Amino acid sequence: MRDDRRETYNWHFVDLVLAEDRYDAAKHCSASERGDCIVAELEQLKTELRCAPTDDRKRDVLRHAVHFVGDIHLPLHTVGKGRGGNDIAVEVRLAVAKTCRGGPCPIMAYRSTFHRR
Repeated sequence: MRDDRRETYNWHFVDLVLAEDRYDAAKHCSASERGDCIVAELEQLKTELRCAPTDDRKRDVLRHAVHFVGDIHLPLHTVGKGRGGNDIAVEVRLAVAKTCRGGPCPIMAYRSTFHRR
């Protein structure tokens, strides 16, 4: 959805500063061509759910709300440090086999970001 509708990009997160102890909507959730933030969008969805003209639209709004409630409970969706983990490089190492009898399991490694994997 974010690729097709640029105005929804910022709906999935809010960039809070770890050293601050208060949320300031003007500072942390200002509107742009990429949307506002998850906090404002959840508030908007409450109104949209009550006022949606059709059951299909209500289901669509509810799907967004469930997704965003999940997102806002993920720490990387609420802090701006390292762009929410997108700028933190990691190497993921996984055992290839489910069971490894008689020796070490083969390991597959790949590079990703902290947020992505």
